[in-house]
Amino acid sequence: MIIVTVHERGSLANGPSVPLVNNRATINYSGLASGKVTTFIISWKNTAGTVSTVNASFQVNEKKLVETEPKDGAEMVLIPAGSFEMGVSKDEPEAWMKRSRPMHTVELDAFYMDVHEVTVGKFSVRETGYEYDRWDWVAMWSPTGKHPMILVTWDDATAYAEWAGKRLPTEAEWEYAARGRFAPRTSVLSSRIN
Repeated sequence: MIIVTVHERGSLANGPSVPLVNNRATINYSGLASGKVTTFIISWKNTAGTVSTVNASFQVNEKKLVETEPKDGAEMVLIPAGSFEMGVSKDEPEAWMKRSRPMHTVELDAFYMDVHEVTVGKFSVRETGYEYDRWDWVAMWSPTGKHPMILVTWDDATAYAEWAGKRLPTEAEWEYAARGRFAPRTSVLSSRIN
């Protein structure tokens, strides 16, 4: 069995496992990686259990990998694996909050996230089977199906995500995706985040 793993920068998008036939295998897989990947490693185990490794170089197209989930039709983008500084420094206004944690490095695997917010129209789909009792309030503040859904609890959001075959992002994933390539808010570039 061949398993592809990516090293250095970039991320792997559901790497293939390819069976060996007569000690040979062909990997033909589009959308394998994103980001600035400079090498990947192909490794396999023979019947004796020893592992052999082959290094190869390749170039990756820099376009964003976007997919559509069939159940809710939402566009999703691949957020590449990486690390970032999460938390607040003593100089930030949020530092006084009891639950604020000091700056620390967080490493994340690649993950997918919806490109846009869930709209009122998508949330109200009857197929979800979810009972929601605040439609009068939603209509007052988000009058059309194209507006972002509001007034949802964590349970409401979790129920929708599960129906759509997804999950809610973790706090670290949300912050990493929101920051993009920009440094923490104390950076000169932080004004570009919003």
